[in-house]
Amino acid sequence: MAGMLRVPRSRGALTGALLVLLGIWGGLIAFVGPYFHYAYTPDKAWTYTTGRLWLEILPGAAVVLGGLIVGGSASRPVAIFGAWLAALSGAWFVLGGLLSTLWTIGGNAGHPVGNNLHRVTEQIGFFTGLGVVIVFLAAVALGRFTVIGHRERLAAEALENYAIFVRRAKEVAAAVSEHFALAEADVIRVHEVAAPVELIKDFDVDSNFLEKKAKGAGLATFQKAYSGMLMFTMLTHLAGLTLFPMFLPVIGLAPAMLMGRAGLMDDRRRKLEQRRAEAKVTVRRFVDDFNLQVGKDSRDAVRHVQRELRSACADRVTELQRSASEALAAAQTSVASTESASKQRERIDSDLATLASLRARMDDLAAHRRRTEIPPSPAQGVQS
Repeated sequence: MAGMLRVPRSRGALTGALLVLLGIWGGLIAFVGPYFHYAYTPDKAWTYTTGRLWLEILPGAAVVLGGLIVGGSASRPVAIFGAWLAALSGAWFVLGGLLSTLWTIGGNAGHPVGNNLHRVTEQIGFFTGLGVVIVFLAAVALGRFTVIGHRERLAAEALENYAIFVRRAKEVAAAVSEHFALAEADVIRVHEVAAPVELIKDFDVDSNFLEKKAKGAGLATFQKAYSGMLMFTMLTHLAGLTLFPMFLPVIGLAPAMLMGRAGLMDDRRRKLEQRRAEAKVTVRRFVDDFNLQVGKDSRDAVRHVQRELRSACADRVTELQRSASEALAAAQTSVASTESASKQRERIDSDLATLASLRARMDDLAAHRRRTEIPPSPAQGVQS
């Protein structure tokens, strides 16, 4: 998982600082050692040679770089790379002087100066001992960075669980928005859910049982030793081997030491089994507490997102229902107004048809009247 690739920066801080100091020592001791008569030839301060470049300066710089990476990196692969770089550089401090005899262009580191003791200390301080210590510290760093503890594994799984939860919540919100056929600006969104980083940091394995000192180991050893010596003395008396009684206590020291060692080993084995049992109980308690707290926080986060999505979807459904109701009412009003207009038009057409029939009737009556009128006679016209 991605969470397992992260490590606290404090894990390699001390080892990285020591590697940096040793790298600086390995790269500069050849130049400043002559000030206090601790040098290789040429034994003059700040004298540069090609051999010192390949056998001291470059590996020292590589150790410094590896120490900086180990001490400051929060990425597990990067820190492991820094530890390997320091380890290979330390190995070069040990083997570089031997391998330098195989080339002709690189030169060598010279020879230690002084008496035999000085030459031994210079060989150890310049190359062999320095390289061994660097390799040891790099191996310690590799062990610390490659081992994944219960706490880191649980923390990584919890963070991965939160990442999956947030991703799924966003997918659900997007699917709901597609059902509503919303525009991009109106899509229902899920707020970021913060992973319980602080809660996870507060969790730690209860290591109080490691601080308990073993008690009674010396007493058990003394009891076994005394029992062995007493048993040996009694057996010699019973067997009649009393020719040299003054040497019996001295001779009895061997079985006493053997019995005492056996008692000490038994006590250590018993203490080891007890500490292992306590460690198992502690880890189990830590896992249970972690699952309880992180599970509770996860359930709270799920309920929070569920309420948020339900509220947002309910508001959007209410808004859509209100819009649909308003649209339906407007459509019904429009239909009703259309029906009333058509009825009025039919009534007007009926009235117009009635008026047309009345007019035709009146025209018929007027024509009939004209036909039925009697014209006046001439006599009546003269008299008048």
